[in-house]
Amino acid sequence: MRRCSRCGTTYPAHLAGAAFRFRGLDASRPRSSGRGRLVCRPCEQTARDQRKMSNRWAVKARDVIRRHAIRLEDSKEDLIAVYGWEPERLAHDAEFQYGNGCNYCGHQYRTMGHGLADITLDIMDRAQKPFYRTNTKWCCQTCNRKKGDKTTEWFELDRQVYAAWSAAQALEPADRGMLF
Repeated sequence: MRRCSRCGTTYPAHLAGAAFRFRGLDASRPRSSGRGRLVCRPCEQTARDQRKMSNRWAVKARDVIRRHAIRLEDSKEDLIAVYGWEPERLAHDAEFQYGNGCNYCGHQYRTMGHGLADITLDIMDRAQKPFYRTNTKWCCQTCNRKKGDKTTEWFELDRQVYAAWSAAQALEPADRGMLF
């Protein structure tokens, strides 16, 4: 029987090998988590998950910078120093925008169902320099894909077409001028 020093769960001998990580091939010597304490794998996983959740917006911001640096064929350092893509600012803005919905279509991110993957950073005018405060906008994946390389003017017209269509769909067919 082995007991986890963090949660106090006692594991029978036949589960000890699965409950605790062991070093190398020597299964008789369990790996301890600092100062000789024996910590079970579920406790280790919970601690990792909590660490990840505590700074998930910072992770999202760093990932956005990394991916855009590759796409723009620029360095991460240039995006941060030259164009103002400070990770703390991106994380703050993304978290705020997530609570308020997409900048383009207005749909709430919470209803989209994919968590942080739903919010993306759009460079509005790719012909211009990617200054964070003036040439980027947080939006949903759908709008970002729809916009693609199109100009902001064209995309705004397209957005208005879909807004008019959506408003018309809320009306009864007879009110839309349709005969059935």
